[in-house]
Amino acid sequence: MIRPIRLFAIFFALLFSLAPSARAEISLEMDPQQPEQGQEFDFALVVPASELPEAFNFPELEFAPGVLEVLATGSSDDVRRDFFFGRYKVKRFAFRMKALRDGAHQVAIWWTVGGTRRAIGNARVVVRRNLDAPGMGAHVAVDRKRLWEGEQFALTVQLNAYQNFVRLESASNLDFGAGIWGAVDEKESFAFERAKGAGDVVAVAKVRAFLAPVRAGRVEIPPLKFRYLKSGRPQRKVEEKKIGGMTMRSESVTQEPQEAYASSAPVVLDVRPLPEEGRPAHFSGLVGRYSLNAKLSAESAKLGSPVTLEVTVVGDGRPGATPKLRLPDFSEFRSVPPEEKTTVAFVKGRKQTTWRGKWFLYPRRPGRFEIGPVAFSYFDAKSGSYRTLESETFPLEVSRSADGTETGAVEEVLPAAGPGPAPAPAQRREIEALGSDIRYISADASGLSDRAAFAYRSPLYWILAALALLLPAFALLARSLFRKVFSDPGRLRRSRARSAAHAKLGEARAALRDGDAHRFCDALERALFEALGEALNRSPRGMRRSEIADGVVARGLSAEEADGVLALLSSCDLARFGGGGWTAERGRADLASAEKLLEALWRVRS
Repeated sequence: MIRPIRLFAIFFALLFSLAPSARAEISLEMDPQQPEQGQEFDFALVVPASELPEAFNFPELEFAPGVLEVLATGSSDDVRRDFFFGRYKVKRFAFRMKALRDGAHQVAIWWTVGGTRRAIGNARVVVRRNLDAPGMGAHVAVDRKRLWEGEQFALTVQLNAYQNFVRLESASNLDFGAGIWGAVDEKESFAFERAKGAGDVVAVAKVRAFLAPVRAGRVEIPPLKFRYLKSGRPQRKVEEKKIGGMTMRSESVTQEPQEAYASSAPVVLDVRPLPEEGRPAHFSGLVGRYSLNAKLSAESAKLGSPVTLEVTVVGDGRPGATPKLRLPDFSEFRSVPPEEKTTVAFVKGRKQTTWRGKWFLYPRRPGRFEIGPVAFSYFDAKSGSYRTLESETFPLEVSRSADGTETGAVEEVLPAAGPGPAPAPAQRREIEALGSDIRYISADASGLSDRAAFAYRSPLYWILAALALLLPAFALLARSLFRKVFSDPGRLRRSRARSAAHAKLGEARAALRDGDAHRFCDALERALFEALGEALNRSPRGMRRSEIADGVVARGLSAEEADGVLALLSSCDLARFGGGGWTAERGRADLASAEKLLEALWRVRS
């Protein structure tokens, strides 16, 4: 076993044996080690005097343009100390520099010695981002700026985080403006990922939304605002505490995050109106590329047994939109309300909507029928023209049922009234005569009181006096209730929503008087969206119609009223995009329906 004294002796022997092979080398000095963006710093090349050649020039620095700047240069003689060499002389070549851009920058050092330019080496200068600079930037991009009214387009919101970024505080309720339909998908969220490549940006977060303009002309997407936290400047904090007769002083450096805001630049869209020329009478209002497929479940059926007509419409128009079909005549059949299903999927960079509808048809009589065709009209955004898709005509042979009977219509039988004579109602003139009959003047004087009696002798006087004493307590209670009611943010938000919806109804009435269908339907829809947003506790823009109906029904609205809301929204879409079908009489009916539905929606609690 080696003793500790021998172990130390061996260590020092090895150390001094290596000393002759050691030599002073060229070194680099930076002050501060990590300068801040926009800050000046010192960069120095330190060369031992023993290593200096006889003829040399001032060293040169090479770096990427726009990242650093050399402000001044100079050289000086200095002295350094070393464990092996002790005190030795050096030549210090100093560069006064300024950091222009944050990040890690490579600096190549060149030195011309004896007329030959040589590469000394590379240095890595790490520059921190200025703490006063923004910690995050927001950018909005669209895949197209010139499009048709109702055409789908993709919008990307990108957040760029820099070195002084701490965290994102709020990025919800992104408002794309009244002229844009749609919203960011609920599944989308700003999840930051490390940025690829060199640069100022250290992390990136993106979300996408698939939207559609609802009016023609110049449509602006307003700036989107975000609240975040960034690194604050270090603050020196000095604390003094007195303990008995002594004063204790302590210093600490704290760096608290500070709140900041980032906003994107507005985006302007050039939206072209749909042409009037060539517009089909049964135009669905959808814009994009669509396909139609229809099929009948069977070519023959027994009387009393149903057949199923299934229609599928697939397209890349407004996401989640329900198509308007031109259906065949079903007067020879008894039918039940169709089953509808809408799904939205991401296909080749766009949102594709698939709508399926099923009609269950019961033949009223035996014979041979022809069902169809089913037609669907849309506007092809690529070719700039209207297109109509039609299915084939389906033959159907209906025979009698197995027992030879035919199924007829079911009649409703009202229950008969109960036995006994019904009481004869009183006539109006008889009621008036009874009301003015002198027999109804009371002749009993027991209820009469002496008006000359003193007031304090009445029990009512003492009741009123007690209430007067309790009046301050009632005033305090009323004040408390008043503050509680008017400081409730939910109640205030609901009041503002009702006021906004009432104002939109006023705009709709004015547009109805002017005969402006587009402005009328836009105001009516926005009034409904105010009430739906309050009922659902979220913006209804971007939600599928079926989701809206399920949401309000779950919160207490009846199924009939929910169907009325969807029917009114569909009527507004058809009037805006279908054209030719809107009349003042229809507008008055829609306005009356909207007023009733709004009253029902205000009773719904989110």
